[in-house]
Amino acid sequence: MRRQKLKKPEKLLKAELQYIYNYTCRLYREGYIDEAINLSKNLVKLAFKYKLGGYAFKLVCRKCYVPVIPGLTVTYRVKRRGGKSYILTRCINCGYTRKKVFKHKGVEKRARKK
Repeated sequence: MRRQKLKKPEKLLKAELQYIYNYTCRLYREGYIDEAINLSKNLVKLAFKYKLGGYAFKLVCRKCYVPVIPGLTVTYRVKRRGGKSYILTRCINCGYTRKKVFKHKGVEKRARKK
């Protein structure tokens, strides 16, 4: 017979991941970049083990596994085009860009005059 994996509650897992993320940020700020990257890789492995990979990649760059720290490792830009807005997240370390699309609340298209 195979053993079944113990399922942890999602809130507890996210709290653990957040704790690991905070520690990696502290390591990165203090100059221990390699240790922070290794810990970030372990964070992603743990998240995928419990099917929380999407949550992990909000905290870590997909390409180089550097922790996401706004202004230090990542830049954010807001762009508008045709009633939609984009949040562009760009990693300063490797250049990886991620785009998140959203619509403005309460914005309607105006009718064009002929």
